[in-house]
Amino acid sequence: MKKVPVILAVVLGILDAALVAGIVLMFLQSRAVDRAEEVSDETSAVITEDFQSNDENYMDQDFETSYSGMVTAKGAAFTGTAKPANEPAPTVTPGNEPVPGTENTAGMPDSDFIFPNSNIRLITQDEMNQKLTDKEKCQRAVNEIYARHGYQFHEDKNPVDYQYFNSKSWYQALKKYESQEEVRKLFSSTEIANVDALMAYKESKGWT
Repeated sequence: MKKVPVILAVVLGILDAALVAGIVLMFLQSRAVDRAEEVSDETSAVITEDFQSNDENYMDQDFETSYSGMVTAKGAAFTGTAKPANEPAPTVTPGNEPVPGTENTAGMPDSDFIFPNSNIRLITQDEMNQKLTDKEKCQRAVNEIYARHGYQFHEDKNPVDYQYFNSKSWYQALKKYESQEEVRKLFSSTEIANVDALMAYKESKGWT
């Protein structure tokens, strides 16, 4: 009969210890939650302050910039050049390209020209070296491009080409233009390039 109170005392002791442990555990958990909330509030305040500071700096920055450089992409036949800001894009004047198969078929025999196909094909450096032996021949090569479009040569200023082209029936049948600039507007892009190349060749030879 004396064993019962002893067992009861042991059980009550265990329950008391468990209760104390539970109270201590709850206290520690409560402290941990409070600390986490404090850390969260401090972190939020720091982030907000940094953001506001960065936001002010961001709004003060000037993002108007200009870019100038070379951009090259290989493989797809593309090469581009980035232009400086505010620079107008180059304008390209389209030439009056001849219809394939119609070149020199309007009564214009090849024998009437130093470069018979200078309206459809670029003149090479070798061809110029071979055929342009003097100033007069170089100028004739230029003039024949103008003659194809009916430029009116002046008898007093250029009597040789005046007589030469006026002797050709195909030239006589063309509409005549007094202005070189007006005739140049009729040129194909190939003719423009050839005239410029011939004039540069003439200058390089000192044939002024």
